[in-house]
Amino acid sequence: MKFTKKKIIILISVSVSMLLLGGIGFYLLYPKMNPEKYEETVQQVEEENALNATLNTSESESSYLENNIDATESESRKMLVETQKVQIDSLNSIIRQLESFRDELNTEKTDLSEKIKKLEERNLE
Repeated sequence: MKFTKKKIIILISVSVSMLLLGGIGFYLLYPKMNPEKYEETVQQVEEENALNATLNTSESESSYLENNIDATESESRKMLVETQKVQIDSLNSIIRQLESFRDELNTEKTDLSEKIKKLEERNLE
């Protein structure tokens, strides 16, 4: 089979189009293929967005306080406390997520230990 320029161009265009279609299909079908991981990812993105918004808010609040020297200390303390509460809530949600991962790993570890014991018992018999 002789490869001419025309055949090479056709092969490349078919390959690239298949790659693009596969990528688009994977992107569209991923939430249906792995809904748990998709939900976790969506939740992580939302938490990161909330944290970024909090950081942006605290930066804008600090610039506001610098520009308006007349702001009282009690107001700035309230803003700081509110910002810290949001950050604490975000960190608590991350801690809960890590604890759930730890619990899943412990469950899998226990299951694997039981399977290993069963296999060892079978080998001894």
